[in-house]
Amino acid sequence: MLKKAFLPLLSLLLVSGIGCSSVKIVPLATITSKDKSVDIAIDLKKKSRDEFITVTEAELSADDNSLILYSYTLGDGGFMSGYVPKVRKYTFRVDSSTLSMEILGQDRLVELKKRQAAALQKKDERYDVQMRYHAGSSGIRMVVTDKKTGRSIVLEGFASPYFSRHGTMVAQLKKFGMSGLTLKAEQNLVFIKMPEMMMAAQYPLPPALREDSGGFSLFPQGMGGYRLNTLLQGMGAGQTDKRGNIYLNCASIMVRFFDLKTCKLLGQFILLDGKNWMVVTPDGRYDGTDEALRMLFWQTGEEQVPLKNFDASFHKKGLLADILRGRADKETDTVKVDIAGQLIGKVREIKGREIIVSTGKSAGKINMGDKLFVVIDGKKVTLEAVFPMMTITRCVLRGHGDKYTGRITRGTPVFR
Repeated sequence: MLKKAFLPLLSLLLVSGIGCSSVKIVPLATITSKDKSVDIAIDLKKKSRDEFITVTEAELSADDNSLILYSYTLGDGGFMSGYVPKVRKYTFRVDSSTLSMEILGQDRLVELKKRQAAALQKKDERYDVQMRYHAGSSGIRMVVTDKKTGRSIVLEGFASPYFSRHGTMVAQLKKFGMSGLTLKAEQNLVFIKMPEMMMAAQYPLPPALREDSGGFSLFPQGMGGYRLNTLLQGMGAGQTDKRGNIYLNCASIMVRFFDLKTCKLLGQFILLDGKNWMVVTPDGRYDGTDEALRMLFWQTGEEQVPLKNFDASFHKKGLLADILRGRADKETDTVKVDIAGQLIGKVREIKGREIIVSTGKSAGKINMGDKLFVVIDGKKVTLEAVFPMMTITRCVLRGHGDKYTGRITRGTPVFR
C-alpha cells in the first residue's frame, strides 16, 4: 500500500523543475500581478538541489505560534528499499523564528489517509463541482451541478498562468443563477466558494498529474476542515487556521498563505533546508536566515536582483507573525511596492548624477521623461529617464533626490 501511495510522489520529484540537471537558476516561488510575474530564485552553484525539502503538509498550532511542516520522502534505501517513506516534521516557532526537526513513525501516514478519506466525503448540499485539468493545455475544466434544479454548466478556458478568462466564468455563474457560489483566481490558485464548502485548484500541475496520464485532482474543503490532494502529492495540500481566516497552500518547498475572505496572497514561506528559511510578501518585504537571504534573489526577466541589495526597510523581523495575526498590512512609514508589477531591474552604473539602470525586456517600453524610483530609508527617490535604450536606461535624480547622492549603489533595485 505504501509503495503505491508514494509512486505519485516519486513522479512529482522526477517531473519537477528541481529535478532537471541542466537548470542552474531555479525559481522557488512566483508572485504575479496582472500580466507580470517575478520569481524568488536561487543559483544552484550556491545550493545543492539535494538539500531542498518538499513540504507535503502544513498546519498551524492551536495558539498560532508554530508553523508545522511535514515532509514525506523515500527512505535512505532508495529504490531498493521498496519506497519505504520517512516522515520529517519541521516546527517553526513564529515568535522566536527558530526551526527544529524530528522524524516521525509511519503512523503519521495512516492518520493522513484517514483525514484524506474524511475530507473527500464532505459534500455541499446545493452544489457539486467536478474539476479536471486539460491534457496538454493550459486550462481547467469544471462541471458545476445545482442539486436542487439538476442543472449543470461547464466552465473552462483558464489561460496560464493568470486565469485571464476568470471574468467570463464568473459571468456564466451569474447567467445561470448560481447564487451562493463564487469563483476567485489568485496567483495560480482557483477558489470555488459554495454555501457549505470551498474548493481550491492549483495550476500548473506537473505532466504526471494531467488527464493524459489518467490523473486528476479534486480539493474538497469544509471551512473548518482539511484540504488534501487525492494523489497525496503535496500539490495544494493544506488547511485553514483555527479561525478559518487563512488558507495554507503547500507547493514544493514553500507554503503560501491566503486570506480566505479575499483569496489574496498574504505571503510565502520557503524552506530551503533543515536550517534556512525565508518569508516574503507580494509588496517585497521579507525575513529569513542570513544564509538564505544571501543566496536568494528576485528574477525579473533577465535581471537578477539580490535580496541583500534591497533597502533595509524591506527586511521586516517577525514578518510571519504579522501575516498570521493580521498585522501584515498595517500602515507604516515605509513605501510599499507591488514587487511583481513594479520591479524592473537594478542600478548598473553610477556616473556622478547620472544613474544607468539595467532593465531588460521585462520593463516594457521606457520613454524619455518616464519616472522610475529606488527606495532609500523607506522613502521613494525619483529617477527620470533621460536616454532610454533597449536594455539600459540613463537616468538622473529629480526632486529632492540630490541628498541621496552616494546612497544609491550598484545593484540597487529599481521600480516603475
